[in-house]
Amino acid sequence: MTADAIDARRGRLMTAAGAIFWSTSGLFQRGMHADAAVQVAGRALVAGIAVTLLVAWTARHRGGPIGAVRGMGRIGVAMAISYAVASGSFMFALSLTSVAHVLLFQAATPLVAALLARFWLGEAIHPRTWLAMLGAGVGIAIMVGGSSGEGSLGGDLLAGIVAIAFAVTIVLARRTSAGTPVVAGGIGQLIVLVCVLPFAIGSLGSLRAGDVPLILGVGIIQMFLGITLFTAGARLIPAAQASLISLLEVVLGPLLVWIAYREQPSNATILGGAIVLATLVLHTLAEQLSGRGERGPLPAPP
Repeated sequence: MTADAIDARRGRLMTAAGAIFWSTSGLFQRGMHADAAVQVAGRALVAGIAVTLLVAWTARHRGGPIGAVRGMGRIGVAMAISYAVASGSFMFALSLTSVAHVLLFQAATPLVAALLARFWLGEAIHPRTWLAMLGAGVGIAIMVGGSSGEGSLGGDLLAGIVAIAFAVTIVLARRTSAGTPVVAGGIGQLIVLVCVLPFAIGSLGSLRAGDVPLILGVGIIQMFLGITLFTAGARLIPAAQASLISLLEVVLGPLLVWIAYREQPSNATILGGAIVLATLVLHTLAEQLSGRGERGPLPAPP
């Protein structure tokens, strides 16, 4: 097996693990009583600290966190900003429009990432990747079709921003050096913290003692591990593949809440989720068997 093939396999495993960790947000948030702004600020603070400690350890002989930030380059800074926009817009979109509408826009992320990577990085899009994106889109459309709730123009606009910003984040990860995506993800969370903190301070009265361990859990498990694994893996595989794998979060989120809280998902959610999962599995197997999609990380810009 070539070095590129090993990198591609590792990238798919890491992005899948990151998406799985991201999908745990419902498990933690279901038990919280704090205001949404407090939850977002707390999650960003914990994740930012965890990433800083990780970078301090891994880069201790290369200038520590400050040296790592200085070495991000323009692409790393742009990635941190795009990740912050995606992360922050996602939470506010959920407060303004239905979950179904947010998921519908999120389903467009693979297409946006594939087109951006095609025109910016020159990454070819194999026909089976187009088919996989179509299959995943059909599955999420079924999930959305069986959901209730109306959207709003402001919420839908934010959901569209999420899809575009996350696609940009994935594509930018392909142009960074090893370690930079993790640093950028941590900086992105700190940007979210600074933006949300004024709203969170005014809502601190909604915080209960039982919320603290849940905020620690969502910050470390959902965000820190999700950021670390997904962004690191995304630089090793084509952007279209990484964004397709990210849809695991959409499918597994309701499933985990069902298992933990006995919240029965609709038949449409089960059917649509099964279609998305089957599409991702078949696409990954096809890539593995064909030996395609093994292009390793692109060289970082000087």
